[in-house]
Amino acid sequence: MDWQQIRDESKVVDLRPEQIETEHELPFPVYVNGEMVSREYSNAYTGQSVLLNPECAAVYEVTMACYNLAMAEARDDPSHWGYEYYRRGVKWMQEYYIAEYMVLLD
Repeated sequence: MDWQQIRDESKVVDLRPEQIETEHELPFPVYVNGEMVSREYSNAYTGQSVLLNPECAAVYEVTMACYNLAMAEARDDPSHWGYEYYRRGVKWMQEYYIAEYMVLLD
């Protein structure tokens, strides 16, 4: 049996949970896991916490990860892609989740 036959006869099993439909258009490509539930997030500086739905939690996590990457790689370069994604995430949260934004990012 050659490689092509093996590939053609193999079965692909997708173990990823299904992505859910989001309520709002997302600011950047992000996977919103269909198995996620609402989760509590806290502001590291104030200690205040807020419950985020799966859509908002996914965007918040990517936003903060991009900010941390930009700070580590290009602290003095505002044109770094991480800052661009961070700004998109902040703007999105200001538009759709203002109360959550005020607790976590303001």
